[in-house]
Amino acid sequence: MSRTSVETICYPIRKDLEKVEHTLHALVYSPVEMVTQVTSHIIHSGGKRLRPILCMLASRLFGYQGDRAIKLGCAFEFIHTATLLHDDVIDNATLRRGKASSNALWGNKGSVLAGDYLYCKASSIISEDGDFKVLEVMTQATADTTEGEILEIVKSDDIELTEEAYLEIIQFKTARLFAAATHVGALLGRASEADQERLKNYGLHIGMAFQLADDALDYVSSDAEMGKRVGTDLKEGKLTLPLIHAMRSCSAEEKNLIRHTLQNVSAGEEELNKVLSIIDRYQGIKYTLEKASEFIQKAKGDLAPYPESPFKNSLLELAEYVVERRK
Repeated sequence: MSRTSVETICYPIRKDLEKVEHTLHALVYSPVEMVTQVTSHIIHSGGKRLRPILCMLASRLFGYQGDRAIKLGCAFEFIHTATLLHDDVIDNATLRRGKASSNALWGNKGSVLAGDYLYCKASSIISEDGDFKVLEVMTQATADTTEGEILEIVKSDDIELTEEAYLEIIQFKTARLFAAATHVGALLGRASEADQERLKNYGLHIGMAFQLADDALDYVSSDAEMGKRVGTDLKEGKLTLPLIHAMRSCSAEEKNLIRHTLQNVSAGEEELNKVLSIIDRYQGIKYTLEKASEFIQKAKGDLAPYPESPFKNSLLELAEYVVERRK
């Protein structure tokens, strides 16, 4: 697997990324000390800044040179981070990016309200930008993300969840925010409607690949690599594609074991390991990564019409990175 870093891939926009970091640091400040503590803890805990990166690279692809991509990229990061704060409360997570989660340190109430604060900061940035189309794209993506999270909760105990239904969930909860980032970048570059659609599709496709790779990594990476407990999805009773695929092929007895384990919040390591063995037996990880690679090929196809440039190359390399990363 490639060990190419995000920093190497994004060398053409390195100065923009420095501005993003400085801007994020300035914008999370609040006169309420706890707000600054909670938001700074998660904002500066090692996030890859993929959504700001996508927004900036897409804008540069079409020749945009201004700083609107910096601020709007920060808005995307705030929206994403707000969802993480809320997710960790919903999942009762204790780790995030290898560190204690915000809810573990400050409690659920503080984490939820800090997430709300970040949504408000994102809204303020978008409002100040003043572009109605950008507003429309970003608010719709935020709504889609929330709907996806709710849909995941609704379907969490549905042992008959299909691959098609699962892909719809991750499109809403993950991929549409990626798509919005590249769409907004194209808007900043005054791209044609056809080009906007291509970049939107590119973002959607790598967003799908990113989530599918995440699903696979949850089962195969070490705790240190993932920054959270390995097998977390299984322990939380979440059906993701590796398990959905295995359940299509396994025996009735194996399916009953999986059902019991998913529904038993106190399932022990022995039961969890049996389920992991079933996933391995029916190549659930391999299938999931192959599906992720299919989306990456689609993403590369979305970029095919554009001439070679450092920004196109970065977008192509970023597509590879989302499935080759180890965390």
